[in-house]
Amino acid sequence: RSRVVTVGTSEARLLDGDLIGTAGTGGTVGGYLYLKNVSTASTTKFINVGIIADGGTQADLQATGDVARLFTLKVGEFAFFPYDLTMDITVDATHDDQLLEYWYFDRA
Repeated sequence: RSRVVTVGTSEARLLDGDLIGTAGTGGTVGGYLYLKNVSTASTTKFINVGIIADGGTQADLQATGDVARLFTLKVGEFAFFPYDLTMDITVDATHDDQLLEYWYFDRA
């Protein structure tokens, strides 16, 4: 089942690995994460995706050179990647009305 959330300009924790399951050896736990920027068509509406250590402090992912930012999704772009639950996934956006669709698939 997919879930669509509104992402704003303030940093937010999208997924907390501890709340999904128990972290362990890479490749043996966790699952796969699909993220897609489903905001209305625009060339300036970006969603930034980052990571922080479990329980860590969220950072401004829009800042140039932010080491916590993994990538940026433009409108219509998506990412699909494995997620071992060892870190938390954070997001923020260039506008307050961004829409992010995500799916988490458990590695069973």
